[in-house]
Amino acid sequence: MLNKEIKIFWKKVTRETGSLGNNKRNNRKNNDKKRYYIGNSVEDVLIMLCFALIILWIIYLLILNVPLENIIILPFLLASIIVGLLIYLILPFVILSNVIFFIILKIYLKYLTIKKELKFNIPQPAVIVLGKSSYFSPKYWISPDYTIELAYLIYYLRATGEKFSIYKDIDKNVFDKIMENRSISIIYLLGHGSRHSFKLNKDDIIYYCEYSNKRKFKKEYIYQFHCNHGTGKSLVEYVVPQKRWNECNPHYGYMYFITILDVIIDKLLNYRKYKGRKKTLMKLIYGLPIFLIYVLCLHIITYTLYELFKNFDISNIIFYMVYLKLKYSNSI
Repeated sequence: MLNKEIKIFWKKVTRETGSLGNNKRNNRKNNDKKRYYIGNSVEDVLIMLCFALIILWIIYLLILNVPLENIIILPFLLASIIVGLLIYLILPFVILSNVIFFIILKIYLKYLTIKKELKFNIPQPAVIVLGKSSYFSPKYWISPDYTIELAYLIYYLRATGEKFSIYKDIDKNVFDKIMENRSISIIYLLGHGSRHSFKLNKDDIIYYCEYSNKRKFKKEYIYQFHCNHGTGKSLVEYVVPQKRWNECNPHYGYMYFITILDVIIDKLLNYRKYKGRKKTLMKLIYGLPIFLIYVLCLHIITYTLYELFKNFDISNIIFYMVYLKLKYSNSI
């Protein structure tokens, strides 16, 4: 009797929060139906890799009977190298690429606005809801709400002939009206969020359980183009008919800009019925502008670093490394 009650309770818990076991079963069921777009946590992977390298290096030195004082200083040297790469290469690369993407996006939006091909904050069958952070926040330029993926999404909607509108700079009251409006059947959420929430702006966070009334807030499709980590139900599970979950159900994990681009390009190629090698070739062509921008950013940063440090005297560093090597050799 007790076991039966525990099973009933556990079913209720997993139904509301989406347990890991259920997630795995759902993934196995849908694996052959739809490609998964799961962005892994790059930060977590890098941190674990750094710790693993440090631990393995220390173990290796202990085996060689290197003096303890020489071992202690090595993690600090490794940390200095990592911080140096982060400050002088990775962060400038990320910020510069985001700035270029942002400029291209603004030019594209301005061009379409002049041609009167964009509608803002008015109901249409499909709407793009943009999250907004502060431009003055340093985090915005490292991890913006959206950049070039918005341009790709607009290009896709224009290619399909779908009537759409872009909702920007809105608050929760406007979002509630979007959800209540039956003429709006497709919603694209672009910004920052989690499995169960969406950051509408710096003050308003939308929690999807507020729209659990499927009759009142029913939608045909919803695409959560934001991170979907954490527990709880997605907006898709609340308001979209279950037969369409496989098409638009957000997958568990972090979703990066390149992941969203992958989804949008795939949808465009599927709409145009590309298959096989032709689909692969067209995907490379659509991704080529992003690759070229990254190459340009890398070239600019490396050239700048070269000009800044071309007269830097590295002999002192080399002398110190040779000194440590000699000291280590004498110690054993």
